[in-house]
Amino acid sequence: MDKAHHIAIIGAGLAGLSAAYQLASQCRAKALNGQEITISLIDKSRGLGGRLANRRLPNGAGFNHGAQYVRAGTSRFQELMERACRHEHAIRWADPITDGPPPEADADRPRYVGTPGMSALGRFMFSEADRQAKACGIEIARYRQTEITELARTTHGEHGWLLMDHLGTQLGPFDSVIIAIPAPQAGHLITALDAGETPSLAPLIKATETGMVPCWSTMVGFDTALASTQDAWQPPDSPLVWVGRGVRAETADSPADWHGYILHAAPDWTRTHLAKSANKIGPMMLDLLASAMGKPLPEHIHLSSHLWRYAFAPTASGQPCHMASDIGLVLAGDWCLGNRAESAFESGIAAGNAVIDTMLQVS
Repeated sequence: MDKAHHIAIIGAGLAGLSAAYQLASQCRAKALNGQEITISLIDKSRGLGGRLANRRLPNGAGFNHGAQYVRAGTSRFQELMERACRHEHAIRWADPITDGPPPEADADRPRYVGTPGMSALGRFMFSEADRQAKACGIEIARYRQTEITELARTTHGEHGWLLMDHLGTQLGPFDSVIIAIPAPQAGHLITALDAGETPSLAPLIKATETGMVPCWSTMVGFDTALASTQDAWQPPDSPLVWVGRGVRAETADSPADWHGYILHAAPDWTRTHLAKSANKIGPMMLDLLASAMGKPLPEHIHLSSHLWRYAFAPTASGQPCHMASDIGLVLAGDWCLGNRAESAFESGIAAGNAVIDTMLQVS
């Protein structure tokens, strides 16, 4: 008989990665009465980190087109970010943000940027989880470009969940499932389940009603720098909420006349233009930038846009994670605790602990 506790994590953003890290860490630290665990990390994209995203161009330039930086307020998250710095996956970033938070905010909650791009933080988190797992003899099974479209309860056996992906492939069975994706997407998965037969689903379904807002992100490159010395700017009284310089790898073939910038639009403006195509959004956001600067822009040599449909939750659900322990289902994400990267990290840690605690109670 299979004595292992099989755990699936849907979503390889910071919450999912933190859950994997905590599961592996706790498996190493605690005696689970002889139980073993397996971890399957499943994500619809190729990469890791979710909105800790970086887009690279052939000329060596790059854009952190999701999160621009992360703040670390808790000692646990600070220690992890400092470890990332020591391994050259991150650096502290203390440059001023014009019209943004005051420098004093960095004293207790320093800012970190992934190097060479924000996606490095996602890769670092996975490497940390994998390191802890291997110390316990666990291999984290990673499923890339695998979008889970359906959950189903098994009708027999000890392991309670089956997952179906977009190609009709069945994964599982699993004892516990951590759903670490935006609330509306989690809601789409669990509202299809029969809540009448499982009363503990109702609070989880209610939690997925937590509202999330969108953000259009535009990446632009010029052959002339903008007439501003600011590396980061939050324009006042503008639909733009962020203007920042792009990142670039200094390689032999990197062009000297490349100046990249990332623009983020406010949720209300994004919602108004949600249905527009990315190639129409770029010029519109350049017009917003020109208006904010009060002068014409140089001709652009690169322009692309990306929609973050569920960028953040203005009002959190109010719990570190949401769990139906009787069926082994957990919801996690930044939307549980706030709208920051650290919120996702803490939610993932809580989800991992919740699964371990359930294992200890039944063993």
